Amino acid sequence: MELLTVIVFLCGLVFPFLYVGSWRKNKKLNKFIQGQREKTISARELSEDRDRLNQGWAELDAAQSRLAPLEAEEEIIIAVGNVQFEFDDSDKYKEAISSLKEEQKAVVRSKFHIEGPTLSYNGDKKFHTKLVKLVLLAYNAAADDARHSVKWNNYERVMSRFDKQRETINSLTPLQITKAIHELKVREIIFTYHREELRQKEKEERKELQAQMREEAKVEREIEQARKQAERDAKIAAKAVADAEARLLTATEHERAGYEAQLQLLQQQLQDANSANTRALSMAQQTRRGHVYVISNIGSFGEHVYKVGMTRRLIPEERVKDLGDASVPFPFDIHAMIEADDAPALEAELHRLLGTTRVNRINTRKEFFNVTLADIKNIVRQFSPDAEFIDYAEAREYRETLGFSKSDASPQYA
Repeated sequence: MELLTVIVFLCGLVFPFLYVGSWRKNKKLNKFIQGQREKTISARELSEDRDRLNQGWAELDAAQSRLAPLEAEEEIIIAVGNVQFEFDDSDKYKEAISSLKEEQKAVVRSKFHIEGPTLSYNGDKKFHTKLVKLVLLAYNAAADDARHSVKWNNYERVMSRFDKQRETINSLTPLQITKAIHELKVREIIFTYHREELRQKEKEERKELQAQMREEAKVEREIEQARKQAERDAKIAAKAVADAEARLLTATEHERAGYEAQLQLLQQQLQDANSANTRALSMAQQTRRGHVYVISNIGSFGEHVYKVGMTRRLIPEERVKDLGDASVPFPFDIHAMIEADDAPALEAELHRLLGTTRVNRINTRKEFFNVTLADIKNIVRQFSPDAEFIDYAEAREYRETLGFSKSDASPQYA
């Protein structure tokens, strides 16, 4: 009874992967179904059917045992840069997926999801309904598998496999999954993939925003600390000047020269303290003033890879020091530190002109460029002719590490 074998085989399709063996006798299916309408099943034939059912279960077990090698199959990496995103917000995709599910329900209610003849078997009036449910169960399992497994690096492969799974299901019985429901399922899978990609992107953007907020908080703390220190220094210097002036009034001719020199020094200190206070206030008000830096890390990224970024820190070298934390094996070397009234604008323009040399062209927040330092100099000096550069990357820790022999560097085991 080939039909029972087919039914058993369809049960196996509920599993995450569709195994498409054991259907050699499919060509006789239509003739078999038509014949079953006209003949009475004898006890001997029922016994044969039972034997074939048991054989079908055995084939199903063997098919499932062969799924493991298929799961271990090496994935083909396929770029999906040509995939067009219809929305720029993951919540919009969530709404679109909900609408697609409603459309699918409408298609099912209208019975446009399955087409084919009404089938019967051994007088079972519910046989057709049961077979429709079984076909849909297998198809939905394949769709769920595609939706859950699709990623940026297997998009086309998963979609191609899902199309073939539909073709396989359609080849097993006269019942056919319609194009109408299949297109809605494919669209749901595509939207699910796009939503996950956007959610990951939004997660990275939030992480970057939080990092920027932490950096801005550090800048504000530095400026506030510098302002308070300048105020304290100014008060101390003002008191010292007042004391020196009072002593000068009562000083003898012999003492006057020394007090005047001391007063002049104290007045200069007061002026410096007031200037520092003014500068700190100015930095707090001028939110775009800062430094654009050019740094490298040949121990971590190799030769001719430079990071071009900006910072508003009062001591910009502190920002570079933070970048060389535990996330990279070696600290960064500074090649240039360019002060600018509008550091974000200068940084953006440099990034634009260096755009074709980006190391990561997908995530533009990664500010690394594969370019020579001479090329960076030529671009920077269009905007800051007096910018100073350090050509040689000291990379002290990296070069000292290279000095160790391989035997010294290899791990030792007790």
